[in-house]
Amino acid sequence: MENLSDRAKKLLQLLVAHLPEVSPGDPKTYIGYKSVHESLDLPYVGPTWGESLKKQGLADLAEWTVAKGLPGITGIVVDQTSLEPGKGYFGVFGKEDTDYAWWESQVAGAKSFDWSTYLDDTELPVAPLAVDLDVPPREDVTVSRVIRDTSRSRRVKQIHNYE
Repeated sequence: MENLSDRAKKLLQLLVAHLPEVSPGDPKTYIGYKSVHESLDLPYVGPTWGESLKKQGLADLAEWTVAKGLPGITGIVVDQTSLEPGKGYFGVFGKEDTDYAWWESQVAGAKSFDWSTYLDDTELPVAPLAVDLDVPPREDVTVSRVIRDTSRSRRVKQIHNYE
């Protein structure tokens, strides 16, 4: 993995390992910035989880995929509140921050791409399963919510600077 920092290599391995859970176009199946920090045991260097991760390999990995002409796998790392990648994701690929169709196509491309030639033979350690925990009880609930046009809602928020 020439020209890729060690942190970016570990990040790539983590993202590839997460791809089976990813459903393109459904950011709830993607992985959050904070979760990546925790999975890789990275320190928080702020000012946000996204900016922290960017400094610790995410930007390197994104630029490397652009240089190699590979799918934008870093698009599966999202802010867990907005369920969107940071604005830098679109920018590094020269795209508008609202090009969601392109984003979805990059995630689909990353999911179907054979990353094995770019991965080290060693795998990331897997956390042991907690076998001593009781399964909490479940309760069925009914929720009523307003159905909104997601793309229109995002556009309105963007126009008003997310305020």
